Amino acid sequence: MITWVDVLLAVLVAVLTAAGVHRRLIGLFVGLGAALALGPLLRLGQSSPWTAVAVAAVLGLVLGLLGRRLYDPGRGPVWPYQVLGGVGGAVLGAALVVALITSLPISRSARGLHYPPHQPDTALYRTLNRSPLVLVGRTIVFYPVLPAEELAKLRPYEQRVYAGLHDVFVPGEPWSTQ
Repeated sequence: MITWVDVLLAVLVAVLTAAGVHRRLIGLFVGLGAALALGPLLRLGQSSPWTAVAVAAVLGLVLGLLGRRLYDPGRGPVWPYQVLGGVGGAVLGAALVVALITSLPISRSARGLHYPPHQPDTALYRTLNRSPLVLVGRTIVFYPVLPAEELAKLRPYEQRVYAGLHDVFVPGEPWSTQ
């Protein structure tokens, strides 16, 4: 069942796609560049959050200026540049959604690890536990330690995708640091 959290995350992707379309090649450069930098920035943020914020701000500025400098559609049609900007915005939106769904806290109980946490028992946590996107985030976070029967349900290409997303978006082993 889709929850309001899933709708909000889908709107995030739509807004960034629309922003990319509006900014054309700048949207492509900023979107793809930011999506590629997100993994390293997450790792840097683990040790130095303010440094990661500063690097992200400078990188965004450089990518925007680079895209602006290279952008000169001339007198030809504009729609190819809008499509490319939309692709950049959509890639950035998808990367941010994955970053958000893999950044919730992990909780421990006598029954094991829980992602997202079950406590405190509030409407937000109940909604997060019902969200299909957050459940995908759970699979990404716990991919290396998933039970064999859960891995057997995944197709080989799904296993490669989850392994790759885990490598990029999950620094370290968060289940062992709790």
